[in-house]
Amino acid sequence: TMAEASPAKLLCCVVLIILYLTLGGYIFIKLEADNEAAEIAEAIAIQKQLKKSLKDNPEVAIRVSKLMRRAGMTRPEPLWTMEGSIFFCLTVATTVGYGNVAPSTENGQIFCIFYAICGIPLLNVAAQESNRCLKALMKQCLSRLCVCKQYCAKSGHILAIAVFVLALTLASAAIFHRTEADEEMTFFQALYMTAITLTTIGFGDFSPGSKPGRSYMICLVLLGFGPVSMLLDMIGWVWDRGLTKLLECIKFRICKSSRVLAISGAEGALDAEKAVPLKSNANDNQKSTKPPEKNQGAGWSNIPGHNFQ
Repeated sequence: TMAEASPAKLLCCVVLIILYLTLGGYIFIKLEADNEAAEIAEAIAIQKQLKKSLKDNPEVAIRVSKLMRRAGMTRPEPLWTMEGSIFFCLTVATTVGYGNVAPSTENGQIFCIFYAICGIPLLNVAAQESNRCLKALMKQCLSRLCVCKQYCAKSGHILAIAVFVLALTLASAAIFHRTEADEEMTFFQALYMTAITLTTIGFGDFSPGSKPGRSYMICLVLLGFGPVSMLLDMIGWVWDRGLTKLLECIKFRICKSSRVLAISGAEGALDAEKAVPLKSNANDNQKSTKPPEKNQGAGWSNIPGHNFQ
């Protein structure tokens, strides 16, 4: 409801997240930049040696350089820049964790632990507040557009969020297909990368490598993290209702079958109880219809004047 949603709180969360990411990026640069410079120099030396050894076969040299670049062995540009460091902080706080960029020094790894412990709850609070504001906004819009408010409240929210997330995913895939053209990323690979990122899975097999791609990914995660989590919560609600209905149906079937068995057993017991008295009554009737045995001696002796002795 609108009483529960607080746009001011959401704005504070967004400002706090931006400050938190900026501060974390600055600290990671201080902790990792020197070590990265040494690794880049070593990678450039290895690349030069490979080029000399593969000088007679340029096609193989190009393939090897592409594979090395995809594996992160060659770094034409440093990753621990301000933009790259903020991008890494965002992947930590959102639990995406691509894995292609990670702190290599002990100080950076220790700081990353505490940064994640504090940053993940902050992103969760922002996502929850974003969900409240989105629900309130959709409720207002759907109540004006739809006549049946009950139907809109149940299915309209899911449909609206699903359409928004789908449109955002497709548009982002098209943008990444343009920004990552040097990496030869296809549209379907960009679509796959966008979906894996927004669901916070983050396999790391595909990630934005260009500056425009990483900058847009930061905006995409901040914009789409809340709606996607809200959509997943709604889908979870549908699963929960479906499982509840299924268990209720199974319970009803079991109770119905047990009642039928109980009723049939009770009827069988009543029939058995009724059958026993009927047999006894029949035997009594047979006994009553049988003529009594005559005691002739006793009968003639009782007649006056007749004594056969």
